[in-house]
Amino acid sequence: MSVVTVKGSAIRKLQRGYPWLQRSDVRWESDVAPGSLAELCGADGTRLGMGLVNPGARYPVKILRLGDGGVDGAFFRDRLDRAWDYRQTIDLESDAFRWAHGEADGLPGLIVDFFAGHAVVQVRNLGMEKLKPVWLPILAERCESVFERSDMQGRKEEGMEEFSGQLAGETPERIEIRERGLRYLVPAKDGLKTGHFLDQRNSRAHLAKQVRQGDRVLDLFCYTGGFSLAAASAGADCLGVDIKQLPVLCGQANAELNGLTVEFVQANAFDYLAESAEGGYNWIILDPPAIAKTRDKRDSLKWGIWKLVHDALPHLNPGGRVVVCACTWQMGIEDCWDVVQLAAGDCGVKVALEAVTLQDRDHPAVAEFPQSLYLKCLWVRRME
Repeated sequence: MSVVTVKGSAIRKLQRGYPWLQRSDVRWESDVAPGSLAELCGADGTRLGMGLVNPGARYPVKILRLGDGGVDGAFFRDRLDRAWDYRQTIDLESDAFRWAHGEADGLPGLIVDFFAGHAVVQVRNLGMEKLKPVWLPILAERCESVFERSDMQGRKEEGMEEFSGQLAGETPERIEIRERGLRYLVPAKDGLKTGHFLDQRNSRAHLAKQVRQGDRVLDLFCYTGGFSLAAASAGADCLGVDIKQLPVLCGQANAELNGLTVEFVQANAFDYLAESAEGGYNWIILDPPAIAKTRDKRDSLKWGIWKLVHDALPHLNPGGRVVVCACTWQMGIEDCWDVVQLAAGDCGVKVALEAVTLQDRDHPAVAEFPQSLYLKCLWVRRME
């Protein structure tokens, strides 16, 4: 097994639980095979733990465990069982949840979403990919099927190709799940990410409690209609807009499945706001994709949110609400609120921040890893 020496300045960071080490934090004692397991030691040879190493990656060491002990089937069974047991303590009112949230569950680079007996996984680093024969059978024991959706560009940083395919059992084209009295068809094989945005469960529930009978709701970047269905179930009149045909068709199917009437339109959300003359909305939901995974793209995200809020506010009734979502840790709550205030000021509208909702508890945000707190939704009222 390879040995990696952790420099003195980084040892405290490691011991406090931060799960990544940068290139400047370590010294390679020998040639290290990308994606291999390595012992992490101090300069005096003291064993600090074990990690996944990939010298060419932006963060070349991902910490699996501290102190003594190996990384084998027993290790993964313990981590996955702990993650599973924690989710069973949360009343999510759903048969779908995030089983493993990567670094926040001590499983760097491994995402597992559980949909009514079926698991959909993402593998984000080379080391976890090479350990697939160890952890996959443990997942398969609890699931009817396991499908992988690792078709994301971030894998290129690890020297990996995008991949999507069946790993175990047979996953349905559409998995039916329940969430707070509603039914959703999850396009696990051909939808976005793992097929359904479980992390927005809190915000969907909050919307359903806030809307009133007859409220008009515009749901932009609606995907398969999560916010639209939640609002429609409370008596709102909803329009969902998404740029792709698949989400629109899935949204229509979900509305029919629940006996709800929701209009869906295939269109670019930016263009729709800029070109539509229709207004009078009580609610506008802005849930754009995470376009700022790295710091250098943060300005693009800020501009995108400014543009959306600036163009949305004129379509909103006085006293109406706009919900502004930012799905990246690169933009904090204060940053997002600053952009909203700037957009409101630029179009001459006064606004007030009423609430903030975050990712649900099955997506734990742990203190040792700030990146695990990534989703925030600002609930903003247009003042009279």
